Amino acid sequence: MPPSPHRVVPRQSIAILVSVLAAIVVALFFGFAALTAVPPALANLASEDADGRTPVTIESDDLRAQIVAPAGWVVVHESAASVIVRTPDGAMSARVDLVDEDPSAVVSAEPGLATSLRTETLTSGLTAVHADLDNGGVVAGVALGGDGSGPSARVVATVVEEADAAIYRPALAQLLDGIAP
Repeated sequence: MPPSPHRVVPRQSIAILVSVLAAIVVALFFGFAALTAVPPALANLASEDADGRTPVTIESDDLRAQIVAPAGWVVVHESAASVIVRTPDGAMSARVDLVDEDPSAVVSAEPGLATSLRTETLTSGLTAVHADLDNGGVVAGVALGGDGSGPSARVVATVVEEADAAIYRPALAQLLDGIAP
């Protein structure tokens, strides 16, 4: 009998092929799910809700500051020398980091200044220099030394586009008052 031009595939081979394809689809599904779920979960591990009393310490080399964020704010630890704090509604966020410059230099160096520099003494007794930004945000430098100069905590606050920045000024003032050497 001459060889058949058509090869018959056994049912067992079809079952193995379907199983392999199903395993690939399941692996792709779990891979996509992991890519979607893992980054937010890791971000949550680095964040905490502020209670309005417990300070968060940031430090870099020989610089150190403590920040007491208002109760209900979310504090995200970016690094040992930097945190991001967000209002409970998420409309305003502020990055706080340490710099070895005086507050005036910190604020002057920020791109997009919309107003001139303003200096004030906080209720904590520390000196703050701040200015508005073109994007509706605020940049501030809080002197960590008692004389208003020396190393600073730089605060760059932004609000979401839909929010009125003026509404968040008291919240920002509360945050600045929570910074201590």
